[in-house]
Amino acid sequence: MRSGKPDLSKNILYNLILTVSGYVFPILTFPYVTRVLGPESYGTANFILSVVDYAIMLSSLGIGLLGVKEIARCNGDESRLNGVFSSLFSMHLTIALLISAVYLATVFAVGEFRENYPLYLVGTVKIIANVFLIEWLYSGLQQFRYITLRSIIVRTLYVVAVFLFIRKPDDYGMFVILTVAQVFANSLINWFYSRSIVRFRYSLKGTRQYFGPALSLGTSSFLLSFYVTFIVMYLGFASGDAAVGYYTTSTKLYAILLSLLGAFNGGLLPYVNSLYGKGGRDAMKGAVSKSLSLVLLLSIPTAVYSVFMADDIIEAVAGPQYHNSVLPFKIIIFQVVLVGISQVTELQILLTLNKTKEILFCTGISVLLSVVIMLLFVRRYAEVAAACAVMIPHILEFSLLYFFARKSIVFKFPWRSTLTYIGLSLAMLVFIWAGRRFVEGVFPRLALTSCISVLVYIGGIFALKDPMAKLLLQKASDFIHPHKTVEG
Repeated sequence: MRSGKPDLSKNILYNLILTVSGYVFPILTFPYVTRVLGPESYGTANFILSVVDYAIMLSSLGIGLLGVKEIARCNGDESRLNGVFSSLFSMHLTIALLISAVYLATVFAVGEFRENYPLYLVGTVKIIANVFLIEWLYSGLQQFRYITLRSIIVRTLYVVAVFLFIRKPDDYGMFVILTVAQVFANSLINWFYSRSIVRFRYSLKGTRQYFGPALSLGTSSFLLSFYVTFIVMYLGFASGDAAVGYYTTSTKLYAILLSLLGAFNGGLLPYVNSLYGKGGRDAMKGAVSKSLSLVLLLSIPTAVYSVFMADDIIEAVAGPQYHNSVLPFKIIIFQVVLVGISQVTELQILLTLNKTKEILFCTGISVLLSVVIMLLFVRRYAEVAAACAVMIPHILEFSLLYFFARKSIVFKFPWRSTLTYIGLSLAMLVFIWAGRRFVEGVFPRLALTSCISVLVYIGGIFALKDPMAKLLLQKASDFIHPHKTVEG
């Protein structure tokens, strides 16, 4: 097994590159695919993939998050690593096979699935391939460099394939196949590469200790799927494929922005678990406070800019025929701030401290509210109601997670920095207003306003000597000069 001390700065940077590439590459194809397929065919493809992803979510339980935590806590013990990996993988494979059988039975039984029945069968490949993806192994070992390089290569091939094979609205089936093929390729590479890191032996004997936590986290993931998968499925049944196309377009852009925050939290999760394993709660506090500051630094200006430039963003990325995506996008996008903070309180605090019951409670209450909103309003307000069914419950979930996190560990919330970021974001509005009023053309307007906004914001951060400015400069120096790396 490979040794060596993981570098936090590099891990975060690689994870950022990985996560951003996961959306930058689709951005290369997204405008093309939405225009070629159109709202209805694009909605059909997303509906099929949402059904497949729902099955994947059921088969995965909470093994992804649990795996990162347990692998990180092995701390170089090769024998323990082999045992943890074998137990988690065996459990995942067994559950996935059972869920695949249920999935296939459902596809044959439900009439709405018959028209695209072959594509649902292709989805079975994605369900099984997801087991062999084992990203949790590499994340737990903090091998973000490998994950990043592999993903970029596979995603590049995916982009080329999209432009080669998707030419007309009827090619939505090929879009589904290429999406599944991308997961299959990543899984194949990951599995063969893992042979040089761990030894696998199929056995369910050691899975009992992991099943409870995985089930708890899996239940939480199942409930959270209402935000991602179930809403799309229900919207498709209640309002049609076009509504799905509008809604998924708005959430795709939201996911792109949220991915920036997820990259930092993903890089910090194994690091915080390692700190907790070595030094307890006191060792966590500094990392948690820095995470909150970093989340707010990025999310506040992102949300402000996106709301006021929503019309241009949607038109530039998806085309004028997706104008109905603008309002859902505005409703959803401010959540990037709340969800970013929630990722810190849930993943870095509650999950690290094994507060899975609290996580499940927060998720369950918010999802219950989401279901009520969907049932009452989605048939009448379609994609707008679906966006509200995401936004309003997230506010509740954010409040509950923050409450339980504060009960679990005392950490300092960066109120002063928050006010600084809000003030600088409001200053950006002057230039955004001028750009919207005086600059013609969507792309020139976006280019000019985004560049000026970034300059104003970053300039203000350094001019006001915000603590995060110094930290970011230090981490950049650490990455360029690794021999000077500083922990934390």
